[in-house]
Amino acid sequence: NGFKEISHTGATAAYRAALYYYPGKKLTVAILSNDGTFSPGGGATQVADVFLGKAEPPKAPINNITSSEESLKRFDGIFRSARGYDVVTLTYSPGKVSNDGKTLQVLHADTLYLDRLYLIAKKPGQILLKNPSDTNTYVRVKSPVTDVAYLRSLTGTYLSDEADAANTIELRGNELWINRPPHKAFKLTPSFYDGFLSADMDLYEFKRNKKGTVDRFEHSTSRAERILFRK
Repeated sequence: NGFKEISHTGATAAYRAALYYYPGKKLTVAILSNDGTFSPGGGATQVADVFLGKAEPPKAPINNITSSEESLKRFDGIFRSARGYDVVTLTYSPGKVSNDGKTLQVLHADTLYLDRLYLIAKKPGQILLKNPSDTNTYVRVKSPVTDVAYLRSLTGTYLSDEADAANTIELRGNELWINRPPHKAFKLTPSFYDGFLSADMDLYEFKRNKKGTVDRFEHSTSRAERILFRK
């Protein structure tokens, strides 16, 4: 809300914690909880609002810019973060580009805007995403494939020396599943070519050797990225 904030949250088992410090006001908010469904970060923000006041909702830049169809088409596709592991899907249709059903506003022939997020077309197949705190490059990736023969080529047992763990990739009907006893098996949803997401939004990205054969995958989650599993 315009104030410098230094904060950290933590969680383990059902315990949750948050510590938020505002040096400009010498204000500290600390929250502890033993309820795993509670969000201490959201609670700390609500407490801070009482003392600091609420920020005005973000306003989209005002403009009357239109963009050519060719310019809009540059944003169409599935884009993977070059630094992290998140994926953004942008859909072009005549006169607009949308994300998850929301139409992006045109600020410039090279720039779109949505909910405090700026999307800037750079090199072919590459966009920049800028929010109030970060800028990241995203690269276009191939669309997902759901052909059964392709999915079958990904199956097998994969071992990780890093995590001391084994994962078995199975084909169930026309769906890819991960089985790692004693935990329950779970489905993987195609996100892009050789990239799959779990229900928890973890990314499983299969990798190929020089012959084009899948011989490993990388598992990325919120606390660890690119954990290597070899087939």
